[in-house]
Amino acid sequence: RSPASQCFDSAFKNESSKLWYLVGPAILICIFQYSLSAITQTFAGHVGTLDLAAFSIQNSIADLSLGIIVWCRS
Repeated sequence: RSPASQCFDSAFKNESSKLWYLVGPAILICIFQYSLSAITQTFAGHVGTLDLAAFSIQNSIADLSLGIIVWCRS
């Protein structure tokens, strides 16, 4: 292997580890937020239909609010 290839590999590994260090927590938070919503909906469905309807309305309002915030910022 050429020295330039080894230098590129080293730089790529270094930058990749830095990127995953920064992005990893954000990815986990997205997964956990989705999981929390799905688990809450499952439990609300087991409790009763009124609770499931309330969760559905709350989830729709929260998603609409987030969409408006993202749209206003762009």
